[in-house]
Amino acid sequence: MRDAAQEEFYFDMLAGLQLAGAICLYPPTRITKANALAKQIPVVSIGDKPEGCTFDSVELDGRKTGYLMGEYLVGLGHTHITFVSTPIKAKEISRLHRLEGLKAALEHVEELARENEKTEVIEICGKTYANKSLKRYDAQEMADSITATTLSSLVDYIGSCSREFPDGDMIIHIVSPTKVKLISELDTERRRECLFETEAETSEYRFDKWYDQENFMISLQANFQYSTDLEAVMKLAGNIEKKNDQSFSDDGRTQVATMTVGVATKAAAIVPNPVELIPYRTFQEVGQPASKFVFRIGENNDIPIFKLIEAEGGIWKNEAVSNIKRYLTDALMDMPKAISSRITIIG
Repeated sequence: MRDAAQEEFYFDMLAGLQLAGAICLYPPTRITKANALAKQIPVVSIGDKPEGCTFDSVELDGRKTGYLMGEYLVGLGHTHITFVSTPIKAKEISRLHRLEGLKAALEHVEELARENEKTEVIEICGKTYANKSLKRYDAQEMADSITATTLSSLVDYIGSCSREFPDGDMIIHIVSPTKVKLISELDTERRRECLFETEAETSEYRFDKWYDQENFMISLQANFQYSTDLEAVMKLAGNIEKKNDQSFSDDGRTQVATMTVGVATKAAAIVPNPVELIPYRTFQEVGQPASKFVFRIGENNDIPIFKLIEAEGGIWKNEAVSNIKRYLTDALMDMPKAISSRITIIG
């Protein structure tokens, strides 16, 4: 059956007859109708199994058929192969699968031919090139780097496992306030081997994002070191009233908000702007740099919301890197000279 309307007519007709079963000599296109008929009588389809069918199928793998054809023709030495067929439409799944299988076979053969292609080395303008990518089988393998989350783990590795170092000096590269690597000097092929990499687990606080009152209070306590400015911000944010007549004033230097004292009385709390806070942004073994932040208060559907905006352009990163370098330098000084003399710290 090729005509979809005619196919649907036959399925409707068969559904009204007393039959022992139905055999479709070609995969049906009206899958819903065929599935419905299969609930009344046994239905079997011959050919590539259509997607979504719930009836039985004597399946012919069209893809494998096409692949075997392509493989056979190439094996005979044919290089120009044409697939001749009646129009291929989405419903003609067997033809479509055969074509896909034929393409897969030809692509596989083409890939094998590229792999077996003779390598040619040519020189252009004094530079040497090859016509395919090559892999050296005698190239020295690089070690997989150990990963950790603390500076102390890196120090422990250097002190206890220096025998694993390759020949030559080593470099501790302070990539950022949250990442440090132990790498080798250049080898004979100008490659570096990374033996150890540690990445700090830091605050998840998102600056420049508005927080509601509860999440703001929780985030401040979880992600910042205590300071007098932090206490002032928490005192103000924790006592702002959730009602329409609350008032804020902001002159660019300080913000004033009405807050609750006890049950009924009110008082004014003043928070300087910017505020100096100490978020956890680098490794816990070193001092956390303080930074200035602009503290903002807003409202969303009459509910107070809060956010902090960085006001120093990332200057804290230089201080954090210096703190890490100082920590590692002190740690190396306590190690035998045979180890410490081989290591340079950059950052």
